[in-house]
Amino acid sequence: MSVNGSLLFAKYAYSPNKLGYCGPARGGAIFDYCVANQSDQNLIKLLKGFEGALPYLKVIAKSNSITDIFDEKVIEAYWVGNELLNNVADSNFYDLLNERLRKIIGKNPMKWILTKPVLGAKPHHSFHVLDIYTKTGSSRSGLKTSILETINNCLVMWGKVCQNNNLARKQDKKIMVKYNSIIMKNGKLLFGKFAKKELICPFVNPEIGDLVSFHWGNVCEILDNRKIKNLRDWTKFHLDIANKTI
Repeated sequence: MSVNGSLLFAKYAYSPNKLGYCGPARGGAIFDYCVANQSDQNLIKLLKGFEGALPYLKVIAKSNSITDIFDEKVIEAYWVGNELLNNVADSNFYDLLNERLRKIIGKNPMKWILTKPVLGAKPHHSFHVLDIYTKTGSSRSGLKTSILETINNCLVMWGKVCQNNNLARKQDKKIMVKYNSIIMKNGKLLFGKFAKKELICPFVNPEIGDLVSFHWGNVCEILDNRKIKNLRDWTKFHLDIANKTI
């Protein structure tokens, strides 16, 4: 069991689970694990309730001869992006999507989804958001926002901390980041101008100038330049692929 990998997954998955969009219906314990920065088999059991992400983790791990789907590099590949994605064959990703979605998606959207592995799409969270989640509405409580608002919340985004409120308790801390939101222009999804966004920091304690990732309003981790580049590049890559059939 990879402790670092399971905790990393939990920190990215906690916020949408809290909102009722994915994962186990009783996932409140995930928060406690993340705050304590500890993992065990009970956390792994909870994380296996994220049925949307699990097939992606399995294909990444198998394609790289990694036995533990919660290996830290596998988790990083899915949420942020790294070199493991390059080893996922187009045919394997095609088969995964076909097997997983053919019974729940109509023939017309399925026809377009199955063109994406041929275009180079990989099992990265940005692909799932842009080409699967927004088409299936696959959340326990349903989508309650516009598609564009959903994309901006559900994509793992990144920004530079420009303000914090210096509260003593880390889980109460709020920060402000500068980041590029996703906009729609001329019928295509693009990065917009820099904007500011307030975020909650339940698990990490970033300082002004730090680069952080965030998901559904929660800061997930402090990122180094390598991770920022990977997250930006893989998100842009899947935006371009989504725009081909938007």
